[in-house]
Amino acid sequence: MTELDLLQSEYQQSRTAEKGLPYLKRALEGGTLDAERIKLAAYLGEPAAIAHLGGRVPPSADDVREWINGLGDFGHEAAVRAALAVARNLQREQSPKASAARAVQAARTWVLERSEPALQECVEAAKLAFASAYGDSEESDQMRELVHDTAVSVDSVALACCYAAQAACEPTPDRAAAIASLTAFTSNDVSEDQLRAWVREDLTRWALELGDPLRD
Repeated sequence: MTELDLLQSEYQQSRTAEKGLPYLKRALEGGTLDAERIKLAAYLGEPAAIAHLGGRVPPSADDVREWINGLGDFGHEAAVRAALAVARNLQREQSPKASAARAVQAARTWVLERSEPALQECVEAAKLAFASAYGDSEESDQMRELVHDTAVSVDSVALACCYAAQAACEPTPDRAAAIASLTAFTSNDVSEDQLRAWVREDLTRWALELGDPLRD
């Protein structure tokens, strides 16, 4: 086990600033982490990342939708992963349609593979999930409009995942983040605190190389 591995293991077990600071310092020096990932973790509220930045936390919003939307400042993948964090956890608590489950899996595969076939599967999965939830239509503009209006269930969050994944291939930087923010419109049974917790845990693990939740 290398020194970095040991520091990482100690940090994973404690998730304290005291154990995290040596790990972040060594990971930065070794090139396994970059400064933007640490800024993302600080935005998410991770104590070690905040301490590493000397308490200079990137500004964030109190409104959960604006907070998730702000993840776009840290890149497309962060926004897509936020949508996936909510959708995957919702799936554990609710019973999604098969088409919705396929949509979430398609977005997950796209994030991990970034291949053209994976992107096309996102498109097809979104069409099927949309038709199952809202009626038969293959018009992209119509789908996006209706997702904006009706993203209130795990099925809709699955669609948001697919659109976020597709948007990450588009030139507009804010597109993926705007769509990922739709994940805030979930079941009334899910609190804003729970939404934040899901996003924080998954994205912090990914950002700081503490294990990729999408590979669990």
